[in-house]
Order: sequence, then structure tokens, then C-alpha cells
Amino acid sequence: MTCPKALFSDLTTAAQVARGLAMDTVALAQSGHLGLPLGCAEIGAVLFGNLLRLNPQVPRWKNRDRFILSAGHGSVFLYSWLYLSGFALDPLSQFRTQGSNLPGHPEFGLTPGVECTTGPLGQGIANAVGFAVAEKMQRSRLPQTQKIFNYRIVCLCSDGDLQEGISHEACSLAGHLRLNRLIIIYDANGVTIDGPLDQSQSEDVAKRFQAYGFFVQTVDGHDLFQLIRAYQWAKRSAQPNLIIAKTVIGQGLTEVAGTSKAHGEGAISLIPEAKKALHLPSQSFYVDQSVKRLFQRRRNQWAKTYAQWLRRCDDAKRSYDPEILWILEDAFPQNDACSFTDRSAQHPSKDTAKHASSACCSTFSDTFASEYDPENALKNPSLHLRKNAFASHTSNDHFTGNFSYISMREMGGKILNQLACENPRIITGSADLFNSNKNYLIDQGDFSATNGRGRNIHFGIREHAMGAILNGIAYDGIFQPSGATFLVFSDYLRPAIRSAAMAKLPVVYIFTHDSIAVGSDGPTHQPVELLCALRAIPNLDVIRPADDQECIEAYRAAFSRKEGPTALILPRQDLPSLNIQRSPMHHFMGAYIAHKETHCLQAILIATGSELSLALNAIEGFKENIRVVSMPSMEIFERQSVTYKQMILPDTCSIRLAIEAGIATPWYNYVGSSGRVIAVSTFGFSAPGKVVQEHFGFTVERIREAIRDMISV
Repeated sequence: MTCPKALFSDLTTAAQVARGLAMDTVALAQSGHLGLPLGCAEIGAVLFGNLLRLNPQVPRWKNRDRFILSAGHGSVFLYSWLYLSGFALDPLSQFRTQGSNLPGHPEFGLTPGVECTTGPLGQGIANAVGFAVAEKMQRSRLPQTQKIFNYRIVCLCSDGDLQEGISHEACSLAGHLRLNRLIIIYDANGVTIDGPLDQSQSEDVAKRFQAYGFFVQTVDGHDLFQLIRAYQWAKRSAQPNLIIAKTVIGQGLTEVAGTSKAHGEGAISLIPEAKKALHLPSQSFYVDQSVKRLFQRRRNQWAKTYAQWLRRCDDAKRSYDPEILWILEDAFPQNDACSFTDRSAQHPSKDTAKHASSACCSTFSDTFASEYDPENALKNPSLHLRKNAFASHTSNDHFTGNFSYISMREMGGKILNQLACENPRIITGSADLFNSNKNYLIDQGDFSATNGRGRNIHFGIREHAMGAILNGIAYDGIFQPSGATFLVFSDYLRPAIRSAAMAKLPVVYIFTHDSIAVGSDGPTHQPVELLCALRAIPNLDVIRPADDQECIEAYRAAFSRKEGPTALILPRQDLPSLNIQRSPMHHFMGAYIAHKETHCLQAILIATGSELSLALNAIEGFKENIRVVSMPSMEIFERQSVTYKQMILPDTCSIRLAIEAGIATPWYNYVGSSGRVIAVSTFGFSAPGKVVQEHFGFTVERIREAIRDMISV
């Protein structure tokens, strides 16, 4: 744990240089946050200058240490150290300018070396827990790879991160699961934007984290030796780690250091004098020669470590069994030059061939996964066999109401289990509702402190942390995460869903108990507005299937999506299995014609989920001139061609009625100003589900009445 004097000197100089870079960057942009980059300069120096294992030439190298800046407002801290380390960044002078890869807060997929999108406080620390879950799961399921994968997850967080409730949820779970590869460094500067921390907080953070089960150390955040020693002790710990680094916010800005005035760009006018005091030249973006040499040595060492790792990969290639090789395949970015791709040779057995055929279920983005061909996924023969096994049609006429009813939640669980059997990367979790959500993976075990192989994560009643931890798992890229709760609780994890959509993460949310049909639990548990709220999030696909066949297509679409998250919306009540003549949906189009008129088209009914069967029943006596459109996903439908959308909803027919047990607002995009919507505009009430549905007009009779009124006009 010694630090040679020469290295100590170089790290000290690097910390001062990083302060200068941060000052120049914020000053030129006239925007940004100075407090953390200046206060944490020594932390950055020991991490990037001595401790972290990275590779700027291969930023997504699987065995890199993950560094997460949860306090995303201090982005200049991260950009400065990535710049010094040799990552391919735009010039720091382009910070916060349009088109640059140096945005105001770190964004995943935009800046090399940025592990996740952070800024909303607390998200990053929970993402880090997700990374640690993925690491433990990989290490436990693939113990043979421990010589290949031995990285750490390092998260720098702020007072604000720890005040957000999500930090409690996530860190409580991290301690319970004993995620010992997680190292959280807490920038304990005792200051928030409004003033001293003690005006809003008096808890003992060390005791709080000790109660979670963390190994806690407290150090002087400006003492290089203490920081290095604490990190080395953390690497030896059998518990998750918290290093409380006592720092001075805005260190170097003498007049405001240690106060809230050092937080943002308000101290820009003090920078010239501060640089003099730090013995930095007035030259902008100055880097001392000793610091350049330090990071050249670091890059050489990283390259050497990476080359040694590649040789270990070659050895593993010859010794690991085919199934393990297949699981590892997607762990390597395409430019890692470590390939486990000869499946024809590596999958000789029947069982491993089954796994090979299931590679179509992979949904990771091209940033960190192998190529995915949706055509092959949709032609997966084993899933088609399962689809036929699930089908339970008994009626030849969907207008008679002679349906076979099924539980959509149980149907979804069967499909998820089938997908998980074919794709070992799929994992799932629930916020204490496995029995209700029905998404438990049978015979796959529970992920726990003593069983890292389990594929079912018990998140407890921690919806917000669940969402952000799922994001962390998806950022990491080995496993495909899904998680479940009631739709009414989706707002608890909304910030995490928004981040997933922004970062284009392939996370799947399973939200059940989707409408006023929840019934007697009352308005607190009847999600009236939440479908509309989810649909308002850009790049989130929301899919509300109406029967077993749509449910299969919905799960298939969700787990084959690479460009962002998907919310699957399922009801509490059983729904009929509709005997609809559907063409094979080799592409899930978001909407299709469930019943086509046989004569002149007079009106179009549009419905989703549990309301589709009502619409199909209601057109008895009108069906020659009425079209019924099922629209399980507005978002997917909107991505289709104009030709397809016109084929489903032709402009020549303006008499339209939409039916959904939720807020009406989004449906006016499809029914127009002359159309109507049967929807719910108020909160519900406590009564049996059918009584509530009838009260709000979700009956065959009410729909028929609306059809007659529209046609007569």
C-alpha cells in the first residue's frame, strides 16, 4: 500500500492540472459546476492516475473497472480525467455545445468512457448496484471465468445522491446481497446548493451504511495516501464498500471554497487568481509535462494488461465448454479482438444447439452486443411450437361471446419462462409481487447473497431502486433484465424508466393490474392516468395486449427490441382468447385489423387490451360496415410506413371510436376532432371490477349505443 514519492508527486500535480482544466472548461462555457471537480481532484488523481483498470482504445472492454459518476452535475470532473487518460473526447472547449460529446451531464452512448447517463441524483448510485448485481451473477454462473473477469464497480456520489430516497433502497439491497465488488466513494463536502448540509441533515452516514452491511472507511479526501489505502482495503472486503471522503467543495477557489457559492459557475470571476494560487499558468487547458508522462505510462500499462487478458481469453477458448462460450460471446465488443463466435464447432450437442438457436432473443444494443436479426427471431420454431401449445381457441365466432378465458398474467409468465429457457441471459425480478405479477422463472433459483446464480431478483418493496438497478444491469450488457410490479406503482420508478428511454436501454417492464377492473381495491390501486403517462415518455414502447396471441407477440417484440425499453401492460382479470383470423405477424406492427368490414366502410373502432373483446362483441348487427382495429402499441404503430398506417386507418373514414379504460387524451390523435372516445376521466371507486367498468361505460351496450349515434349523424 505504499506510494512511491515520484508517483505521489505526479498525482499531486495531476490533481492541480485537473482543477485547471475544470476551471477553463466551465469558464469558457460560462456554465457548469465547479464545486465537485475541484473538491474531488485528488480522488480523480488516485483513481485514473493509479488505481482504475481501463483501456481508452477499447472503452467497453469487458474487464475494465466501471467508474460511475452518480453526481452527474460534476461532469467536468469525469471529462477532464477521461481527457487526460486518452479517451476519444471532443476538445474540452466544446463542453455544453451542440453536437459535442461533452454534454452538461454524462450521457451513455455519447461519450467514450461514460458508463451510464447520470444527473438526476441517486440514479447513478442505484445503477452502480445494478452493475454489481450483474458482476456477481456473471461470476457465480461462470466461475471458470474469474481469471478473465475480476473488475470492480466504483461510484463517486454526493450528499445529494445520498439524500435521495433511491439511495436507501439501492444500498439497503446491495448490503443484503453482499455485493462486495461495489466501492462507493462519498464526496462528503458538507454543502448543498442552499447552504450547509446540516440545515437539512443530521444523520450519521457511516452508521447508516454499516447498518446496511457495508464496510465503511472515512478518509481525508485530499490525502492521496489515505485514498489509495482505503481503496486497497475495499478491494479485500467481503462486503460492499463505502469510502467517506471528507473534502472541501471548490478547493482552490479560496474566497468561496467550502461554501455553496462554489457549487456552480458563480465563481468564474475568481478563476484567474485561483490559477495563480495553484501555480498554474494562465494558458487555457494547460497540461504539465509530468502529467502527460504519467498518463502515457498509464496507457502503456493498460495496453499491456489488455494484451495479457486477450491471451487468457485464447486459453479459455480452448478449455471452456460450449455453453459457457456462448454466454460469454456477447461480453466482448466487436473491437475487442476476442472472439467466441464459431457456433457450428462449439455447439455439437442437442442442448447447446438449443441455446444457439435462442441467440435470437438477445436484445442488447450494437454498442455492446453481437448482431441481432429480428427476422430470425420471429421465425424461431421453438417459440412457434410454444405458441401453438398456449393457444386455446374454442369458438368459431368471436361475436357470440363464446370465448375461452385465460389469465394474461399467467400467459405472460409462461412466455417469459419459455424465452428464458432459450436465452440464459434473460433475468427477471419483482418488487415483492412475484405471486401477482406471475413473472417468476421456474427452477431458475433466487438471486441472493449466497446464490449469485439465481435468475429471480427479489427487490422487495423498492420500485424506484428496481428500475435503476435494471438499468445498471442493462448498461453492463451481459444480461437482459426485466422487472415487474403493478401498473399503479409505475410512477415510483418513472425516473429510472425515463433514463432507460434516454439511454436506449433494452429493459422490459411488466406492469400488471392495468385498469379500473382492479375493482374493490379502490382508486388508489386503479391506474387511470398511467398508460397515458407512460406513453408520454419518448422512446418507451408501451404494449397492451388483448389476448394470448397478442401477448406472445408483445413479449417477442419487447425482448427483441434493441433501441430502448418496453412496458408490457397486463390486466388483473382473465381475458377471452379471441378467434381472430390474423395474418402471421412477422413484424409486430403495433396495430392491425381485428375485424374487417365486408361492405362499405362506415366507422372504425379502435381498442386495446381488455376492451378489444368488448368492441368485437359490440359490432354484432353492424359488422358489415364496421372495422375493428386492435392497437396494442401506439409507439410501434407510429414507426410504420404511411402506407401501412393508411391501410389500417384510412383518412377516408372519419367516423371513429376509441375504447380504452384510461385517460382519453392520446386517442384523439387517431379519432380526430370528429371522433369519440370511451375512456375514464376521473379516479375510480371501490367496488367489484365489473361494477366499476359498467359505471364508466365499458359495456357492449354502451359501445353499440355510441356506434348507432355516430352512424346516424
